[in-house]
Amino acid sequence: MFVLAIKAGAIEFLTKSFRDQALLDAIHRRIQLDFASGKLQARDPRTRVPYDLLTQGEREVLALVVGGLFQKANCR
Repeated sequence: MFVLAIKAGAIEFLTKSFRDQALLDAIHRRIQLDFASGKLQARDPRTRVPYDLLTQGEREVLALVVGGLFQKANCR
């Protein structure tokens, strides 16, 4: 399975019981590699909202979304 994943373009092979941070690190590495190779293009910086400009409520919602909660019903 590992060989097939690497041949398909995986840069990391995580086994069960991996740490959340290990997954985030692998995603970050993949994004960096894709930017470096030109597969991803940076968006117009004027369309990005800096984290510092978010209200406390917006930051809380962002944390929930990043944590995988996309529906209001899941937030209770």
